Amino acid sequence: MTWIIINSILSVILSALIIYNNHLQKSTQKMLDEVQEMIRKYLNETEKSFERQEKINDVQSQFNGSVTTNFVRHEDALKIIVNYIRDAK
Repeated sequence: MTWIIINSILSVILSALIIYNNHLQKSTQKMLDEVQEMIRKYLNETEKSFERQEKINDVQSQFNGSVTTNFVRHEDALKIIVNYIRDAK
């Protein structure tokens, strides 16, 4: 009779532990899914930020190239003017 009571109590305890373990697994999986979603959002934002920075760098390079080209053109124009003035004298 004692063993029947002990086995019954242990069965109830074991059942409760199994149910709690199942609950913990579900909670853990839910937390993992939330963290994965947060990481996915962070990585998407980071990728967009890098893309924006790449566009900014491209525009800056184009601007620098045009400034250099304009500077060279002005330098050439000034050389022509100086030569014209020198030849006129």
